Amino acid sequence: MLLHQIFCSRNFRNYHIKSAHVIPHGIEISLFDPNFFIRDIDIIGVGGLSIIKQYDQFVEIVAELKEHFPSIKAMLCGDGEDKDRLQKMIEDMSLQKSIEITGMLQHTDVLRLMQRSKILLHPSSYEGFGIVCIEALYAGAHVISFCKPLNAEIENWHIVKTKQEMFETALHLLNDTHLESKPVLVRSINDTAKDVFDLFNK
Repeated sequence: MLLHQIFCSRNFRNYHIKSAHVIPHGIEISLFDPNFFIRDIDIIGVGGLSIIKQYDQFVEIVAELKEHFPSIKAMLCGDGEDKDRLQKMIEDMSLQKSIEITGMLQHTDVLRLMQRSKILLHPSSYEGFGIVCIEALYAGAHVISFCKPLNAEIENWHIVKTKQEMFETALHLLNDTHLESKPVLVRSINDTAKDVFDLFNK
């Protein structure tokens, strides 16, 4: 009921629509490789490269982190209208060896990259119940984002308010030599299917 109320209030605030029912996304856990992956990617970003996703802040934060970790490795997976501007930022800040923009990738390829990553940095200014975040958590990465999807706390999902806080949280995690990388399952596609089934069988 609490989850339903949260989503309904957001829908009304943003779209002036009152939802009768809300069923959040779930992930398909069978798409993840069960084998162990070495965490050789420090920071990953995944999503459409649009202004609203604020990946310019991703680039700026990686630049700041590079001062502490000169060999930092970051990947930005996606494509969109902001790609050329982001690529120019990378070149202007001499980050070509630190950040790779991959362009569009197959979904399973993105999941493998997540399983190699320590942190998913998600600087989007607006987000609902972002499936990319719950995929990253199940891939064993920590997630840092501005948008909190639920009132409840979610393990390894760090909610921050400012770019400075995002940088400081990433710095703290990367400095943690005992950083735990374990799958955190927030919600599976089976949970979503069950909710749909239950709804139509009320």
